[in-house]
Amino acid sequence: MSAGLTARRLILQQLTAVSKHFPLRTGLSVGAPAGVRTASHGRWISFFIRPENDRNTFTLMTEEEIDLLKKCQEVDGDEGRVILSTRPTHNALKAIGGSMLNITLSFLVSPLLALSVSLESIRRQGMGPIAFITAPAAGLLWGGIFMAIAWYAAVQQILLCCINTLRAPLMYLLYPGRCWNELSCTYEYPLGNVHDAHPLLAFQASPDKMFERAMKRETTRKRDKRGAKYTKTGKHDSPVDDDYYATLGVPRDATLQQIKEAYNRLVLKVHPDKNPHQSAAAEFDAITKAYRVLSNVERRRKYDMGGKSGVDDIGKKKREAVRALFGGNTLHLLVGDVKTGSFSQRVIDGLDWNQEELCVLRQRTQERARDELLTNYLNYLMSAKQGKNTTDPTEMRRRLQCLTNTGLAREVLFAVGHEYKRVLLYSKASGPLERLGLYVNTIAPHRSRRRLDKWRHFSRIRQHTLKDSASMVDLAWYTSVEELESTARIVATSVLLDPRMAEEERRHRSEALQVLSESFIACGQPYKGANKQTMDALMNSLRDYHQQKRCEND
Repeated sequence: MSAGLTARRLILQQLTAVSKHFPLRTGLSVGAPAGVRTASHGRWISFFIRPENDRNTFTLMTEEEIDLLKKCQEVDGDEGRVILSTRPTHNALKAIGGSMLNITLSFLVSPLLALSVSLESIRRQGMGPIAFITAPAAGLLWGGIFMAIAWYAAVQQILLCCINTLRAPLMYLLYPGRCWNELSCTYEYPLGNVHDAHPLLAFQASPDKMFERAMKRETTRKRDKRGAKYTKTGKHDSPVDDDYYATLGVPRDATLQQIKEAYNRLVLKVHPDKNPHQSAAAEFDAITKAYRVLSNVERRRKYDMGGKSGVDDIGKKKREAVRALFGGNTLHLLVGDVKTGSFSQRVIDGLDWNQEELCVLRQRTQERARDELLTNYLNYLMSAKQGKNTTDPTEMRRRLQCLTNTGLAREVLFAVGHEYKRVLLYSKASGPLERLGLYVNTIAPHRSRRRLDKWRHFSRIRQHTLKDSASMVDLAWYTSVEELESTARIVATSVLLDPRMAEEERRHRSEALQVLSESFIACGQPYKGANKQTMDALMNSLRDYHQQKRCEND
């Protein structure tokens, strides 16, 4: 892909990203996913995208180029980035930081884009005198447009943050249940029925497709970072050792028969019994490993997406280890994942997510947790109560005991149970004054303590901290519990305060959630910090959990 096309795609992506959150938007398709796909939505975009036969010097993109970008995105995961901060927020620090980032990028990137577009225009038009007039004009035009977009995005960040900040107390006091949605970037009522999905998810790719794109992007990023070219260098730790196609000497589109023939030919050549060379055994192992991967359709697909790490599922193993620390897979379905930032996802999962994809992941996690809460917990309690005056929590607590033997499951249940109780108190508040008192006396002090605990442990990080298991567990807990409570709060709000719900159904759910929250608290325990005794118990529980998972897989 030429540098000029990359520059023009970058401009188009910033333009579509900013327009999606335009405060007075009317006909724009705000639900379309980010990237080049949004370019086909909205009549305004026809000014920037034209057919190839109608192209002029100042055309930003042609329809044929859009199709090429879509193909690169689907096949190779080659996808440009929205480098500007465009998503509205209700956090003042994030808004100020995003605004400063946009202004800085306007001065740094605009000259580069102008130069790139100018050079491409000269290349396309030739070295005639007219080209030396129109090409710089086109470069200055689109470089100036990018600068204008960046400055507008900076102003929009501050403006929308002010609006959202002013709306926050009104939503809390006057519209019970309306909470901030990161996907739509606005305050709205969460959906409270099983299998309800946010409307914007209909415009997003499936989870598997998103996973493939993120893995391809991360693989491309790593390959570009190390400047790897799949050429044999003669060293065992060279890039060729990770390129199974080069190991077998076949093209990347080779058929299964070609792979098998290449393997048989190489085995006869390098087999240790026939080749006395010292490196024969290592070469034979490398060839066998490459054949095992490429001859298996599913493993080859993973290799094409994520390379060697994709086949080994390193990211999946890391994510399972984190989930085990916070109670295992069963509890994960109810409370969600922790640390879903782009950096954390790259470190843990080995995937390169963009911000919109992370918002989609969080939304789907919250909806999955809501379905789990309703289907396997609240509906069970409501069914058990039929024909009785009270609900006996004994059976539910017996079920929960099975979840408390892994990692920090007891601490997670205790924290989530108290968060459910706070939502119950909020749902039962009779008016704005009572909700205000609840926030001042209960909710605000709790959230302040959580943030202080988190920043206190952040401030204590030293080089030796990363080698101390107890300190790392403390750090993991205090930096993650806030996110677990946030997911629990949104899920509980959705099952209690969906305005479409009948009052009788709301009452039954409230009673069931009350019993469940008390059961969580009874089966759990507050986090008291990691020490030698607790670390021994924690490590034993994690070993038992992983042993059980291996037995299930076998």
